[in-house]
Amino acid sequence: MSYTFSRRDFLKYSAMTAVAVAGAGLLTGCEIQDPNNPVIKKLGYGTTLGTTGGLLKSVDTEGTDGVFTFTVKNSSDAPLRMMTPNELFTVEVLDAKGNRKWNNKFNLTIEAVRGEDGKVPEILPELPPRTVGEYKVHVPDYAGYAPGPEDTLEFTYIPNPAKSPELRMTWKILGADLVK
Repeated sequence: MSYTFSRRDFLKYSAMTAVAVAGAGLLTGCEIQDPNNPVIKKLGYGTTLGTTGGLLKSVDTEGTDGVFTFTVKNSSDAPLRMMTPNELFTVEVLDAKGNRKWNNKFNLTIEAVRGEDGKVPEILPELPPRTVGEYKVHVPDYAGYAPGPEDTLEFTYIPNPAKSPELRMTWKILGADLVK
């Protein structure tokens, strides 16, 4: 077997390598994400982290509070604790350069959203196994610091803060995309 190749083959392989290297440069716009900390950039989109799914449905204000409607899907065989919103959620507003302008992870409250039948489902203090629950997370003083068009809202959900505080789902949404 011969391990030599002609000048023509050498030029052909060199050209193919140059094209491959140039093409790889186009991939720099792709974002590589940590599967243990997914980041979603649009309101109304969800993600999963292990056996837990999350979806940030809407962001509204009531007086000075922010109201974040959030859906959680528990696909595990164990219940998810949902009564400690100060441990489960953080809300931040970042400026155009990514610097923190405002954050709140204190005095948050959580309530279950009424079902279509008008009844409040029994999903507090725990979301039962293999269940989907919809919640409203109330964030004090959000309205005065709501993101402007150039700012970014960062909403983070930590499904199991006691066992795995490093695992989280984050929504980073431009202020311009929050305007109704």
